[in-house]
Amino acid sequence: MAPSNLVWLLLLTTTFAAAPSSVRADDPYALGLTLKGHVFDPPELKAPAGKDIAITLRNEDESFEEFDSDSLHMEKIVPGKGKVTIKLKPLAVGRYPFRGEFHDATAQGMLIVE
Repeated sequence: MAPSNLVWLLLLTTTFAAAPSSVRADDPYALGLTLKGHVFDPPELKAPAGKDIAITLRNEDESFEEFDSDSLHMEKIVPGKGKVTIKLKPLAVGRYPFRGEFHDATAQGMLIVE
């Protein structure tokens, strides 16, 4: 290999090795949500419109819960002391209520897409 080609190869290798592999342009917008005492914390989540969304729900209660949302067309069981990730396709601007189906009197929340 000619010396000038070797220099280019080293430059390219160094450039791509320095780029973070865990961050990609198509990574979802990540949100955290906790359920404790049958209440969502925070009660409101905000996300950008037009971007995939990933909500990681951690259930600190002993009992199962079901994340339920008619407006998001989503139901997902989260075991007691467990966690799940709720993946959503890009959404339009709006307010999307969600609830814990097994404790819907207290487990109420809202996803606000701006």
